[in-house]
Amino acid sequence: NEAEDLVDNLEGGSENLLRNTGFFGDYVSAYLLGEVVLSETSEMYSPSLQHWTSSLATAVEMSESESGKGVRIENGGSIQQSMFHPVTDGEKYVFSFRGKGGSIKMSVGQYSKTFTLSSSFGLYFEKFVATGSTRIIKIEATGTCDLCELQLERGTIRSAWGMSPLDNQSAQAQYESMTYLKQAIEDGSSEF
Repeated sequence: NEAEDLVDNLEGGSENLLRNTGFFGDYVSAYLLGEVVLSETSEMYSPSLQHWTSSLATAVEMSESESGKGVRIENGGSIQQSMFHPVTDGEKYVFSFRGKGGSIKMSVGQYSKTFTLSSSFGLYFEKFVATGSTRIIKIEATGTCDLCELQLERGTIRSAWGMSPLDNQSAQAQYESMTYLKQAIEDGSSEF
C-alpha cells in the first residue's frame, strides 16, 4: 500500500545537532582580570556566537526569532560550527531556519544547498542524505542575510525549532526572565 510505504519512510529526529542557535551564548559568566576595561558593548557572559566561527557576522536582537536573537551575516561572510555529533554518510537529515535577505549556501560534508531568501522573514528547509561523514557545517552569505532558528536534525521530519540538548538551558530561562522584567518596567506594572 502506497500510504503505508510513505509512513514507513518517515523518520523523526527532533534533536537539534547545532549548538547555540538562539545566539545568546550559554550565560556562563566571563572571568575578568583587574586590568580589563569594560565598555557598553562588553559581553559579561560567553560570547553570543559561542560555538560558531564567524566572518562578517554578528548576533543581533531579532523580534522574529523565538529566542529573541539571530545572526546577521554580511555579504561574503560566513558562520561555521564543529558539531559534537558528526553527520554520518548515508544518513537522512533535515536542515531548517528562518531568514531574510540575499542568499545563503549551506554545506555539510560533500552536500551543499543554496537558498534564495525573500525580503521578509520566511521558513526554509531542506531534506537531504549526507554524502560523507563530517562534524563541520558552514553557512556562507551572498548579500546581507538575517537568520534565526537554525536547526539540523537527523531524520526526514522537520520539527519546530529547539535548542540543542547540549546547550545551557539557563540561557533561555534568563532571556525569558529579562524579557518579563523589561515588559513590566515598560508597562509601569508594580506586580511581579
